[in-house]
Amino acid sequence: ESAAKLALFFDWLFYKPKTDSIMNVEPALLLMTNSIPKYTSMTQKLLEFLFATMDAWDPERRTLTLRGVAAAMDVLVGKGVVRSLEVIITCTQLPLLLRERVKQTWPNHCPDIP
Repeated sequence: ESAAKLALFFDWLFYKPKTDSIMNVEPALLLMTNSIPKYTSMTQKLLEFLFATMDAWDPERRTLTLRGVAAAMDVLVGKGVVRSLEVIITCTQLPLLLRERVKQTWPNHCPDIP
């Protein structure tokens, strides 16, 4: 299971918009957003894996990893793969702390929801 998750997210970790293809990062986001609400647990596991990987992957290159993940999301939203992360941050089936982490990580892609 971990190998499959890493395969989905590896390109996110070092994504460079000028040289990498959006097609390498698109499947993971579409899987997460389209799994809500029927398979919310899948979205939860994928987000938890991504955040754990961002926090622990090669501490010497953490800044590079965070930049890659941010760039991947910027391109995915910018190109219209999804309009925003609203479907994730409004899904009450996901733990509040996880939704808050999504908002903290990608604030520009999370609309203000009361």
